[in-house]
Amino acid sequence: MKAKALSPEKYFFLRRIFIFFLSNLLAVSSFISCKQHKKTSADSQVSENVVAVKTVPATRKNLNIPIHCSGILTSNAEIKLAFKVGGVVERIYVKEGQFVRRGQLLAQL
Repeated sequence: MKAKALSPEKYFFLRRIFIFFLSNLLAVSSFISCKQHKKTSADSQVSENVVAVKTVPATRKNLNIPIHCSGILTSNAEIKLAFKVGGVVERIYVKEGQFVRRGQLLAQL
């Protein structure tokens, strides 16, 4: 018995139907597989993550542990200085960080 040759139109039609059913079969099987995987992973996750915990009330204590760190200190306020005349500073009468009073001579031009 000799097999009949399919016409190109019928061949492409059957091929489309085959691909359609195959893709639907893959989609349904992956959906069912993922759904079952979620159930089993959720059950195992609950049983694996159970840990006995003991609680104690919080208390305040002083810790004598030195803390070494670096940083930059800045003042709360800065004042910009302006002079009536320009020139080279010849002498400075205060040191950096020193407290000064209003009217105190800071530097000489």
